[in-house]
Amino acid sequence: MRPPFELQAGQVSLGLVPDIGGSVSQLRAGTTDLMRPLSAAHWASGDVLGTAMFPMVPYANRIEGNRLHFGGAAWEVETNNPPERFNVHGTGWRVPWTVDRLLRDEALLSLDHAALPDPLCLSSRAAFRVDARVPFRDDDAHQSREVLDAVWLWPALLVRSERRCESGVLGRTLLA
Repeated sequence: MRPPFELQAGQVSLGLVPDIGGSVSQLRAGTTDLMRPLSAAHWASGDVLGTAMFPMVPYANRIEGNRLHFGGAAWEVETNNPPERFNVHGTGWRVPWTVDRLLRDEALLSLDHAALPDPLCLSSRAAFRVDARVPFRDDDAHQSREVLDAVWLWPALLVRSERRCESGVLGRTLLA
């Protein structure tokens, strides 16, 4: 397994572990961890539940009865997190992602669901960027300085089928 990739901007770093479900391994400003970092033991075992954050695609939460209903049809999904009885958070967090682009301060990861036990014809993408050149006002010091203002994540689901496919994606700023 590849070690985490690190995106860097100024004093901010964001670690990514594409081999462990396309997950975030750490978010750090200087020497301060802003999210729980992935431990060496969790990295060695490939335990996605030890990461700072993982993608929930093509859906989040539990699928009641392990059946998806849309477009007038029903699809069975397998249990994916024993001992739980239901499929949780889709399949994206359980498989390696592809690194499509890796720069010093940004990365693009992707996952083709065609090879997975998903009934959905999708591809997932996640773009990450750290930005340390945003003005920030420190109200306590009453002065402005340039520090990190945001770590950006842009998720996307790309439908590769003519049939209707319900899904949801939430884009969010991790730190602002």
